[in-house]
Amino acid sequence: MNHISKYFSILTTLLILSGCASKLPTKIISDVSTINLPALNQEAEVEIGDTLLEKSIAYTYDGLELFSTISDGGYAREYIMTPHKLPYIKKDKNGDKYFEASSNNYYVDDKTFGQRVPLYNEFLILKTDGSLDLTGYFDLTSADPVATPNPSFRVGKLVDISQPSFKQELIYNGKSGSTLKFMYREFSKDLARPSFSQEVNYDLAESNIVGFKGARIEILNATNTKIEYKVLKSFPN
Repeated sequence: MNHISKYFSILTTLLILSGCASKLPTKIISDVSTINLPALNQEAEVEIGDTLLEKSIAYTYDGLELFSTISDGGYAREYIMTPHKLPYIKKDKNGDKYFEASSNNYYVDDKTFGQRVPLYNEFLILKTDGSLDLTGYFDLTSADPVATPNPSFRVGKLVDISQPSFKQELIYNGKSGSTLKFMYREFSKDLARPSFSQEVNYDLAESNIVGFKGARIEILNATNTKIEYKVLKSFPN
């Protein structure tokens, strides 16, 4: 093998290896978040069919959720990102925040040759002035700032749907005489605990404190259209 052939062989190997490395996804570090609604010992009111008590447990991470398709408006090669959730990666010295895009949702529309090219390990940047910028490079072109007017997105805690989650809720189903009717429901993405529901009734003539699965609720007033109450104890962990 001559020196030129050997050089191109090494170069090709490096390009292949770098291409494979660029496809490795960033590991998302998730936190467990528990939400109890409403707050304890505060008067609350809901109508029939509404949830009066809820407990949610989910894995969350810091990120940006993009709700609308955006692009840099390129003429020959347009950089396009479709709605999805992007994990937060870093903040630079200027305060701009970087969110990693999924290659399933970020690509170059090469209009010259009629092809769509996915982009790996690229970012959507949220500038300190609130504008969005795209990163990426393909065939002598690079991504420009987002040209889509008024892109729809939010920044904050996002639910990690790859992790198990669990939700309990008690719904007000109305009143018949002195009997209050409720519907209890559980939802879970963990296959070991499938979703289910259960109807429960309570007689106010016995007590204005109702309890279910460890929760305690003080009934202040109830009609067949709404209920006023205080949560004394939420569903336990």
